Amino acid sequence: EIYTINYYNILPKYRYFLIKMFEKNYYKKIPIIHIIFQPAIYFYILLICIVISIKNKNIKLQIALTYLFLYYMTCFFGPCSITRYVYINIIAMPLIISLLQIKEIKKRED
Repeated sequence: EIYTINYYNILPKYRYFLIKMFEKNYYKKIPIIHIIFQPAIYFYILLICIVISIKNKNIKLQIALTYLFLYYMTCFFGPCSITRYVYINIIAMPLIISLLQIKEIKKRED
C-alpha cells in the first residue's frame, strides 16, 4: 500500500507571507526586522550588559555573561556568524536584561 499525505492549508496567504519573508529573504529589505536578525546587535547588547554588571558588582550575573560572551567568541572565530549559531544568546538576552533591571529595582528600594 502507498500512503500519501494530503496538503491542506487553512491560511494560504499567511503561508505565502512566510515563504516570501524568510525563504526569499525579503525581511532584509525591512530595516527594523533586518536588525533583529543580525548577530552583531546581540553582541553589542551583551557588551552593554557586561559593563553594567561590572559597574553594579553583580558577580553571579558576570559569570553567566562570561559564559555567553565566550560562546559568542567561538561563533565569531568560526567560519561564519549566522543567527542560528548565536540563537542561545538571542534567547538569553531578555532574561539577562531583566536580571539587570531587578538589580536596579532592588537598589532603588534600599
